[in-house]
Amino acid sequence: QPQQQQPQQQQQEQKQQLQQQASRVRDENQSQQGEQEQQQEHGQSEQGEDEREQGSENGDQQQDAQEPPSQAPASPTSQPPRAATDNGQGCPTQRRPSSSILSGSYTLSDDGRSSVQVARDSDGFLSTDVLIHQEKLFTRSMEELCGQAATLCVERGHLMWQMWAALRHMLRLVLQDRETSRAITREARRSELSVKGSVEAEKAVAKAEMEEVTHMNEVLNRRVLSRQAEIDQLRAKVTELEIHIASQANFNPALLQQQIEELQINVSISERQVQNLNAKLETVQRDFTEAQKEVSYLTNKLSEARSDYTSMASRLAVRTPRPSQPRMPPWELIKEEESHLTQQALREGCSPKDMHRLLLGVSFNNCNILPWVNNFMGCCRNWTPAAKGAGEEGAGGMAEAQDIADETMSIAPSRAGMGSSHSRGPSAVMHSRAGSIAAGGSTKSGTRKSKFLQPMLPPIKDLQPQLSRLLATQNVTRMQKSLPSEVVQAVSQMANHGVDPDSMACLLLGSVSPDGLELTPYKSLAGILSKRFGGTADDIGGPMTEALVMASMSTRERMEHVENQLLLKHRMAVKYRRAIAEQRKQTEDMKEQELKQQSRKIMRTPHPLTHLLSQKRCEYFVGLGTDPSVPQVLQFEGKVYCRTLEKAEAERTVHTIWRSKREFEGTHNINVTLPDYLYIFLQRKFSKAQTLSEAAYNLLYSLSKHMYDPDCSIFLKVLMNEVGEDIREQQDGLKSTFLEALKHIDEETNVKATGWLLKNDMRAGLRKSFQNKTEHQMVELFDALDSDEPRELVNYFRLFDSDNDLNQGVFAETIRQQHLNEQMAFYQSIEDAILDQVEKNGNDACTPQMLSTAFKKTHPHMSSEEVDVYQRRVFPSKNEKDKGKKASVPLDEALGLLRTPHMTHLVDLNTALDISRKGGAARAASPSLQIWTEKGGENTEQQEQGKEANEVAPENEENQGQE
Repeated sequence: QPQQQQPQQQQQEQKQQLQQQASRVRDENQSQQGEQEQQQEHGQSEQGEDEREQGSENGDQQQDAQEPPSQAPASPTSQPPRAATDNGQGCPTQRRPSSSILSGSYTLSDDGRSSVQVARDSDGFLSTDVLIHQEKLFTRSMEELCGQAATLCVERGHLMWQMWAALRHMLRLVLQDRETSRAITREARRSELSVKGSVEAEKAVAKAEMEEVTHMNEVLNRRVLSRQAEIDQLRAKVTELEIHIASQANFNPALLQQQIEELQINVSISERQVQNLNAKLETVQRDFTEAQKEVSYLTNKLSEARSDYTSMASRLAVRTPRPSQPRMPPWELIKEEESHLTQQALREGCSPKDMHRLLLGVSFNNCNILPWVNNFMGCCRNWTPAAKGAGEEGAGGMAEAQDIADETMSIAPSRAGMGSSHSRGPSAVMHSRAGSIAAGGSTKSGTRKSKFLQPMLPPIKDLQPQLSRLLATQNVTRMQKSLPSEVVQAVSQMANHGVDPDSMACLLLGSVSPDGLELTPYKSLAGILSKRFGGTADDIGGPMTEALVMASMSTRERMEHVENQLLLKHRMAVKYRRAIAEQRKQTEDMKEQELKQQSRKIMRTPHPLTHLLSQKRCEYFVGLGTDPSVPQVLQFEGKVYCRTLEKAEAERTVHTIWRSKREFEGTHNINVTLPDYLYIFLQRKFSKAQTLSEAAYNLLYSLSKHMYDPDCSIFLKVLMNEVGEDIREQQDGLKSTFLEALKHIDEETNVKATGWLLKNDMRAGLRKSFQNKTEHQMVELFDALDSDEPRELVNYFRLFDSDNDLNQGVFAETIRQQHLNEQMAFYQSIEDAILDQVEKNGNDACTPQMLSTAFKKTHPHMSSEEVDVYQRRVFPSKNEKDKGKKASVPLDEALGLLRTPHMTHLVDLNTALDISRKGGAARAASPSLQIWTEKGGENTEQQEQGKEANEVAPENEENQGQE
């Protein structure tokens, strides 16, 4: 009995669960009014079936209780249950059906539709969860039915179970397909909505374009109609004239014929005008189209600018407040409240130098005014020349002066006491300053006070000259008429201590300089540095003044100042690195040349100037002698004292020499070599040979210390005959070509030339303009560009500008230095090839065949025309017989001619000196100072000396040389 009661309890619990689930489903469907009756019938039939199934299951369970306990019920996916055996042999016995089934008294109440719970979701489809739940219920019922059928016939039970499994599989597939279809339907709806939205947007765009085209069509139609009306008017006028001619034809045929011809001419003119108007209309239409494009471009730029402004405003909102002053002088030398007061004065407009003078207690003339600052600073701020005869008699002197001032409305109403609150700024003090002048002075209690707006006091710079003239007279009687006795006594004391009238006038008016701010509210700062640390007037302009200048700047100005300083230091560092690299390169080249010279028997004679430029930190030079190979400007025997020039001064002299040489040659239509003209130029300035030699030696030596600068390097190399003077023109052409290429890129990118390009466009322009440069050279140019322009946007028109010291940017100097190095490498390679052939042949002369062979060996890509240009430099003879193999030129002369282009109308030094002495070159060699600033490829010159400097007496020249 316990074994039979346990499965019965489990079945009852399962039935209760099923009944609870069914009741929940029924409760959910009770909201549907049309199916209430059907649900009630379904519940009654389901209860009857449950009772019948319970009775049949009770009988089956009693029979199955006799089976062994090892047999487990079949799972829904396994085979249907087998019938129990009645003996140990395993023979199956068929169960008998119940009497109700055999008798046929059991009938179905309906076709089973009432047993299915139909529930729909929010989309109107059958609920999947409800169907799956009912399928599980039916599976359990079918399992029982199949088990009961298997007791009668195992095959039928198995077949029923397979059919039910197939139906379950079909139901799963149908549900899966339905979910897939629903997903596809949802995706189709979403795509339909998106397509509908895009179609609406395209419609809106098309509508806007259509409206714009319609508007343009209307405008053009109006213009055409206006032109047509003009044509009609002209035609009507012609018709009227023809009618008039017809009416007048009988009177004067010749006159009428002449009028007809004139009218025909007018008609032709009108037709031409109409044609011109049509052409103008087309031009206007094209201009209008371009204007529309430009407007769209400017609109885009405006939107970008607005977005940038918005981003900058958002960034500005989250910026940190103004940073505190660095802990450096004078902030570390004064107290905190004194520091705040100093910064307040600077923010009010006080100049840093005036603030430094106040901290030292000195005037703008470096006079010590500290003993009188506390008592007399600003005491005469209300002084006016109109208040004459206002003397002081005891305590009432100031009251009378005040009354007179009130009557003349030249000063502000009085206030008690000398002191003023530091919280009030100088502007407030200027509006309200008046009252007692001497320390501790008092005013009348009953004086008249203005109830209206107080007038502005005159500026200190207007009162200071008048008060200074009054004090300079030293007339006590006159001063007492307009100044209190205490002030007159203080003026006498200051005069005895050496204070000048201008300084006294500034002090009495409340300032330390004529154009300075009124510093009376800040007189408590007077003498802080001199009392505590012994500061003097010599400190003005030093570190403390610079610190005050930094404090007077805004945060933005300080950041820009720091950025500019960093940029300048970075550029100087780059220049120093370039100078070191150039010096190393020169050293390596010299070592390489020495090695080549050691291996060669025949070599080129070095220039005499090479030994002079290679000296380091010498006190004097040894003259190069008077050998003919030494240029005339360097021929000197003895010691030449070394006085190195600054780079800016030496470079200005070089530009002056180039400019003067160009004017001299253009005036007389001749050409002179640079060494010869350098001698002419210096001889016009220095008549003494020693002074001339010192100037030449020191100039060239100073230039050699700045070989990283292209201007210095080019001057020396032209002087030493290593390159020709045309290299300056080549670099100017290179610059113009590069700027034109950048301008073309700018026009393509920004519609028109703006002068600004992004660095990516700049790099593309560099690669396009300098295709023959190596990757290392391009990287060097890119680094130089980053050094000059750290930002992404570059103003390419200012890349070749020079500063006040004639220093160009790193980028410009890098391009010029690379061009110079390329030219030097070109000539050096040809020279080495010629020296190899000369050494091989054992001859110290150069022939045309050797020069051609050298070009073919080193530069095979050059054409024959280009080679002929260099051939004519070395062998300029026009006789064809002299161009044969027998023609030869000495080696040193040939190598020098190779590097120097042929110059027409070339004259020697003596001829040039004769021309100069005749007075034609006096203007060309004037000792004027030229300041070069390259703008647009032109040089501008600033003359700093007058005509008196053109003619200098020999005595003055000798004195200058001695100095």
